[in-house]
Amino acid sequence: MKIKTQTLLALCIFLPSIDSHGTMVAPTPRQPESMYWYQVGCVIGCTCSGGGKESYPTLESVDCPNPAEPTLDTTAEVLTWNIGNTSPSSRGDWNAYMPWRAPGTSKPLDSCGIASGFAVDAAVQFPNAFVNPYVTQGMKGTDLAYDYKLETVWVAGSVVEAAFRLVVNHGGGYQYRVCRKERNNDSGGMTEDCFERNPLAFADAFHTVRFNVDATDPLKENISRASVTLNAVDVTEGVQPAGHAWRRLPIPACACDLGDGCYENSSSDGTKAYVTPNAAAYGHCDTGLQFEAEHLGVDGV
Repeated sequence: MKIKTQTLLALCIFLPSIDSHGTMVAPTPRQPESMYWYQVGCVIGCTCSGGGKESYPTLESVDCPNPAEPTLDTTAEVLTWNIGNTSPSSRGDWNAYMPWRAPGTSKPLDSCGIASGFAVDAAVQFPNAFVNPYVTQGMKGTDLAYDYKLETVWVAGSVVEAAFRLVVNHGGGYQYRVCRKERNNDSGGMTEDCFERNPLAFADAFHTVRFNVDATDPLKENISRASVTLNAVDVTEGVQPAGHAWRRLPIPACACDLGDGCYENSSSDGTKAYVTPNAAAYGHCDTGLQFEAEHLGVDGV
């Protein structure tokens, strides 16, 4: 089976706050309030801790004394953050062990995420209050009851389309996987090993990025169409499952460690702007972007 992908942006190009993340939109996700099923505290070679949400998490704060070594170095063109150690902080390659530095080697707490993303005992946490009282913080997505109304049927060997909505840009990339769930079985077979055995190949070398166009928003008034097609950047070396492509997010964040609210004379390491070749202002990123963005200048975008 091969897959065609779309990215739906909730805002024009860039994202103004760090209060949520993203979600699948096609197929329909099985989790209620699906944006809030994820996990934090993830680094390469270790199981996510559900904590470590500090601005600069350490291996100690995510309980990972023995991480894997990065397979993507600081100059790799596929990186999305702090490329070439451009961060003005004294921490240098502070994101060396973040998940995108060896795609697929971080081990999730649950393959379908945990409710709120944070462990209940995390030192720093921002849990979501779910509307459904059945959903409690830390609940595993694989433990959700089977819902026939959300069933999607794909034929083996076919080309299918999937899409996700990006609400907060933390950089990195993605891969689609499937794992068979028998209707009458519990979640026992839905393990990370099962998903790793079934990655989906990308059907082409493009992203389709669709914009949530609102003529009342001044950041969007120059957008002449609701979507653009961009060349994809894939990674196949040093990934898990071995040899199966991961795809870089095509949309750069603003050029500072926090990825938003950057300015030159900031007294905070997180918002102090990088000095990069991509320093031209764009949208609300007054001091530039993390990497060169192919979509700039495409049909007025």
